[in-house]
Amino acid sequence: MRAFIAAALMAFWFLTSQSPGAQGRRAMPLDDLQALGRSVTTASAALKSIDARMRGDAGTEAAPSFDVLVAQMAKVERVLRLQLSARPDAPHVDDGGPEPGRGTGRAPIGAITSREDAIRALEAVAAYFRQAEPSSPLPLLLDRAKRLVSKDFLEVLADIAPGALDQAARAA
Repeated sequence: MRAFIAAALMAFWFLTSQSPGAQGRRAMPLDDLQALGRSVTTASAALKSIDARMRGDAGTEAAPSFDVLVAQMAKVERVLRLQLSARPDAPHVDDGGPEPGRGTGRAPIGAITSREDAIRALEAVAAYFRQAEPSSPLPLLLDRAKRLVSKDFLEVLADIAPGALDQAARAA
């Protein structure tokens, strides 16, 4: 719990000192930035462990939800990774990302605000897998998902499980 509180306080200091209104403040020293990154990672893991333990002991209905806090910790981790990657004095750390020439995994993803945006996103993901992983079944599944976007629930059910509509009608 102490690690979590320390990480939260350091993250708050970091984020407020790096904000646009923080001109005149000096950047966090690299060692402190790296220590903060380790603390936030440790705190995130501890939070996930607490969540799993509480769900296991008390059940999913009785356990409190830490989803919002987990999401915020993930955002802090992303900001810290970006800050570290932007530092010329930071050593390169292999984060298990893609191999050279296979993309960086850091391409900006636009907001999906319409059905058409969602379909374009599905098309882009399918195109990536067709190119990068030709043996992957994902393009076929994504093509099917694109076909189902415009259908209502019963049409989707008929497409996914054709006999389900007859069974539902007999049961009623």
